[in-house]
Amino acid sequence: MRVEVYRTIGALMGELSNLRVLSVVIAISVFFGTVPEAFISFVDFFIEMNKNALIKAVILALVSIALGYYLYKEYENLKERFSNLEYAVEKVEPSNIEVLVTALSKPNDTEIEEELKNGIVKDFEYYRAFSWYPNLLKIKDIKEKGKLKKVVVITSEEVKPSLVHFERLVKNFFPDVGLENYGDVDMSDFENIQRHLKEVLQKLTEEGYKGKHIAIGITSGTTSYSVVASALSFSSNMLLVYMLQNKKELVYVDMKPIEMV
Repeated sequence: MRVEVYRTIGALMGELSNLRVLSVVIAISVFFGTVPEAFISFVDFFIEMNKNALIKAVILALVSIALGYYLYKEYENLKERFSNLEYAVEKVEPSNIEVLVTALSKPNDTEIEEELKNGIVKDFEYYRAFSWYPNLLKIKDIKEKGKLKKVVVITSEEVKPSLVHFERLVKNFFPDVGLENYGDVDMSDFENIQRHLKEVLQKLTEEGYKGKHIAIGITSGTTSYSVVASALSFSSNMLLVYMLQNKKELVYVDMKPIEMV
């Protein structure tokens, strides 16, 4: 399957080489320094009729024009890359996954929640209709098919008090899987979700995990979370995982960019 994806300039820049990105950043910095300096030098020349000021102004103006042209060409190249970029979407198995990043939905069954408060944990399939079942199923499946070491749970301020009950379920069914929480996320705010998810992924990178070792669950949480989580996977090697609600089956998706000729 091929899916056309519209992306931000920032995401496209992320695909360029580090040296090229550095050259663009330097060019922008110098450009915004030379333009005002050239203007000031021209003003000095007309006020004081200073020959050196005129020479300086001309040189700075030429540098500004050259940098402006370079940045314009880079912008055109990015636009062309932007318009020709598509993605191949492939269903895969989570054989290399070591970390699952997922949101935690609000409990939808007060009776089960009360049981968990009292330390009562029943059979795995007992929770099939519970709102946390997609997360439990992801953990179970990745643990069996992959190399799952830990789960990072994204929670809102509203859901965070229930996290202790989710921890009880995870420790009961998967005692050797670590659980980390990243809480107080505003699940209705796209920018807030994106900022916190990026912080989580940056932390995982610093711990040595590569994109191919990470799966992002998009079934739980809010629609806003699902959209942001999906978008962040476009410029990485991370897998997306979601559950087909009618079948209670998991689907793992790998999205790779295709350069159209």
